[in-house]
Amino acid sequence: GFVKYTDTQGGCIFYPMSHLISKTKDNSMEIIKMAQKFKVDAILGLWHNINVEEAKKLGIPIFLRTYKKVYNEFPMLTGHYKEFGAFAANFFINQNFKHYAFIGMKDIIWSISRYEGYSEQISVSQKTDTHRYDVGDFQNEIEDISQWLLSLPKPVALLACNDFMARQVTEICQMNGVRIPEDISLLGVDNDEFMCNISSPTLSSIKLNFEKHGYEIAKTLFQMVQEKRTWPARIAVEAIGVVERMSTKRKVISDPYIREIVD
Repeated sequence: GFVKYTDTQGGCIFYPMSHLISKTKDNSMEIIKMAQKFKVDAILGLWHNINVEEAKKLGIPIFLRTYKKVYNEFPMLTGHYKEFGAFAANFFINQNFKHYAFIGMKDIIWSISRYEGYSEQISVSQKTDTHRYDVGDFQNEIEDISQWLLSLPKPVALLACNDFMARQVTEICQMNGVRIPEDISLLGVDNDEFMCNISSPTLSSIKLNFEKHGYEIAKTLFQMVQEKRTWPARIAVEAIGVVERMSTKRKVISDPYIREIVD
């Protein structure tokens, strides 16, 4: 989406800086020095621990994507995260589930907001709580995640904070004999087609309009650079719909004998 717009304006030169800077926690000044070296007109991307005062001295538009902290001094690349969660809740509610769960990432802004939208919609509509697990260190928590998945009341509607997390769930379920979608109906977010289609079973996911998002970012960025316009506080990606694959294709049947016959 970003490239499509820049092509209409005669193109632009990209300097991917991620491979030029260290992966340490404090690389803010490295990024600033690289921006000065290349004389860039704008910075776009994932940037943690930004040195706000030094970055502002660059005097150029800086569009940020962050995971753990909001910087109100700069425009943010974000999403309607709570709406994504509510969107998922309504998808499952329409399938008549009685039990709901969410697995996310600890201290990550968009994961927390997706949970809030999901659980709030379920609480209002179904008058029930949402089971929750937040992953801090996946490799060291596989056993804990396994026990949590096994402890969930079945059948359960489970929203994963993104497709990557949903794929981890499918693998853990396979190791523990938990059936998807019979025991756990699993939905991810982002509709990463590679991730969704290599999973077993294939993953249902909420599709987001990333291409339109990129196009609008580029359009806004060009206006800011060329016309000296004031930047907006947020540019947010939106949900398009659920792309349903095998991980949610089941009917909720409460009677165990009828469910056994259908299986």
